[in-house]
Amino acid sequence: ALDERGLDHRTLVANGVDPSALAASALDEGFRFLVAVGNDRTVHEVVNGMFRGGSPILEEPVLGVVGAGSGCDLVRSFGVPGDTESAAAHLVGDNTYGLDLMKSTSTVPGGERRTEYGHNVAQVGMGAQQVACAAKAPAWLGGSRRFYGFWCGYLKTKASRFTIEHD
Repeated sequence: ALDERGLDHRTLVANGVDPSALAASALDEGFRFLVAVGNDRTVHEVVNGMFRGGSPILEEPVLGVVGAGSGCDLVRSFGVPGDTESAAAHLVGDNTYGLDLMKSTSTVPGGERRTEYGHNVAQVGMGAQQVACAAKAPAWLGGSRRFYGFWCGYLKTKASRFTIEHD
């Protein structure tokens, strides 16, 4: 689909490799345009790979998204077509626009502070548990993985204490 549109590209596959490391490497090499092909987790990893030390690695990087896998809410939120051919047509650049990101810093078990960037939605508690359950559900459930995730998350969720600070 990219060849048909005359878009020069290099394909990097994240089989066992952290997508954030691939994104950072591409930006370090001077590539300004990245395309994440996958689900929301893949997009999340690529977005996080675009930052180092609290700033973008490259000024005004451009991220394209082609939804694939178990679900990509970002694609649905912005009305990007679900099929590869149509989604690739968006990569030509006619529909480029700014996207706000969330920066969150949390303390993970063990006391380490971790900063991450979010592109679409952040969930804690039951919502996060539902997503985690759906991600671990067998692939043969297909579209029912979200339904499974809802009930699994509902049953597994326990009350938690946390503090949220915002600016």
